[in-house]
Order: sequence, then structure tokens, then C-alpha cells
Amino acid sequence: MLLRWVHWCIQCNVINDAEEKGLTRHGKPISRDALQLFLQSHRNLQLFVWHMNDFCVQCSKEMTNDGKVWMELNGLQILQMKFPVFGNCQDLVKTLKKQEDSIVSLTLSNLILGKAFAWTFLAWTRNDSASLANSISQCKQLVRLNLRPCDLRDSDVEMIVSGLPKLRLLFVSGPFANKGGHLTDKACKSISRHCTNLQQLNIGNQRKITLAGVKRVFKSCPHLRMFHTSANIKPNEAKSLVSMAPPTLLFMGLETRFDEATYRDLIVAVGGRVVFYTLGDDAPYDIDKMSKPLSEAVRDEYVFTRDILQQMTPLEDDPKVINEWECFLMKDHHGVDVV
Repeated sequence: MLLRWVHWCIQCNVINDAEEKGLTRHGKPISRDALQLFLQSHRNLQLFVWHMNDFCVQCSKEMTNDGKVWMELNGLQILQMKFPVFGNCQDLVKTLKKQEDSIVSLTLSNLILGKAFAWTFLAWTRNDSASLANSISQCKQLVRLNLRPCDLRDSDVEMIVSGLPKLRLLFVSGPFANKGGHLTDKACKSISRHCTNLQQLNIGNQRKITLAGVKRVFKSCPHLRMFHTSANIKPNEAKSLVSMAPPTLLFMGLETRFDEATYRDLIVAVGGRVVFYTLGDDAPYDIDKMSKPLSEAVRDEYVFTRDILQQMTPLEDDPKVINEWECFLMKDHHGVDVV
């Protein structure tokens, strides 16, 4: 059977009490040679998912040869990477170049690029962010683009969205440190000009974006279903803002936290059709304490919205996703030690 889908969730295990670390898939060690040979022997993949955690950065660098191994990928429709490491932006550009004509969904979440030492700081160079933006803009079939978090500038966003007419999902939130990202209302202007069919937008942790930028997006993107922003919105401004929200909006993240009364007013303003949320576990209000009709309305919308948001990681738990790694390890691959 021709393998077309592969999904790896990788974690880093500490062996004994030493600092020796190894990458494993279901407890089986993965070597750089094994990974490269696997990619070389599966040239017809359509979907590739690589999920690391933030404790595996050094292991990822070593096993993927600073991202060079990913240049084996070719003609993917869906590429999802969490905590990928690329020591050289040009290697990432070369990898994306091979997907230009086919890729419809691209996730580079917590991308460590160049000499950045941690995903919380990113610190992409200006040349690297511009090169990445230019490369992404050539992927004309892209419908979904998740770069959360990223270190892009306004001009990078303009380059990306002006070249991707099919875009429906765009996540360009900023890094968690250094006071957030670089994006301003200029990025919102680019998005509103080129992405009128956008359905999901995340510009969180971009603290230079203002209420004016958010309003521009709302006016120009009538099909939005999910929206997240870190704009500094005052309680008296929030109600007028949500009243401007597209009628399709179901889910809205506001990093400005309000008291329970303000959130109740917001829910009333949109007739209970929008679910509001903030970052962190300390919810600013308790849905159970609201009036029963509003609680039921919010919960009904949440169930529906949750199904929509799961599309952000398509096929992750789909039974059609085939994992051949265990079978691969059990075979003799021309003397290559894969265990």
C-alpha cells in the first residue's frame, strides 16, 4: 500500500540520570539516518505532521541536522510542524520550494529559526523573516497558514497575504517574550485589503495593533468565524467593537481581561452567539453564574465552534492517518541502524 499520510508526535526522554537524550516514537529511538532514510523511501507523502515539545530543541537540531533533513519532503499538501528547528533560513526556503505547487495547509508553530535560542524569544533576523515571507507567498494554493508565534514585520505580512488569494486561516501571533511582536495596524490594513474571505485570524500578542486595526479587519472580513487579538481594548470600547463583529463570528479571544459584568454585556450585545475567551486558566467569568438562557446559548455555540477549531490541525486523529514507523523499524534497511 502506498503511504500518503504520516503523523509523528515526538517527545524527549532522559535516559537514566545522565544528560543523554534521544528522540522516540512510541518508545522506539529515532536516529538521524533512520529519519532521512524514511523520508527518502516515502516520496509520495501528502501529509506530514511533526510535533515536538519545547524540551526537545537540542535533540531536534541533532536529529534533523538543523532542519536539513526536511529538504527530502516533496509535493506535500499538508505540512504541520511544532517546534521545528532550522539553523539556516535558506534550508527552510528550499524545503518550502518543493511544496510550492501542492501545499494547501502549512503550520510552522514555534519555529526556531537561525540563531534564536528559544521559541519564547524567536529573534528572527530581518533578512530571515523577509526570506520566509517571500517563500510562503509563492505557495499559491495555501488555504491555511499557521505561524503562531512568529517574528514577522508589517512588510512581511503584506508580502504573504498579497500573494495568497485562497487564504482562509491566518495565525501570525507574536512571540511570548520581548513585549510581543512587531506587527502594527499596517498589517491589519494588508489583511483587510487582501484577505476578504478570511475565516480564522489570530493576531494575538501583537501589542502594537490598536482598536482601529481590529475595526478595519471586522469591516473588511465579513466571513470571520474565529478571531483573536491582543489589542488594548477598554471596557467601554469592547461593546461597540463586538457589535461590529461579522454575523458569522463564533469565537473571539481578547487578551485584555474584563470583569464578569463586562463579559456578560458583550454576550448580550451579540445575542449569545459568540464565545469569548482569554489566555490562561483563570477564566474572567463563570458561565454557570450567568443567566440560564445565556449559558445555554454560549454552550451550544461552543460545541459547534470547537468542531470548527479542530480543523486547525486537520487529520491529526483521523483513522486515515497511517503510521508506518513501527513497521519501518522492524525491517532491515541496507544495514542502517535505526534502533
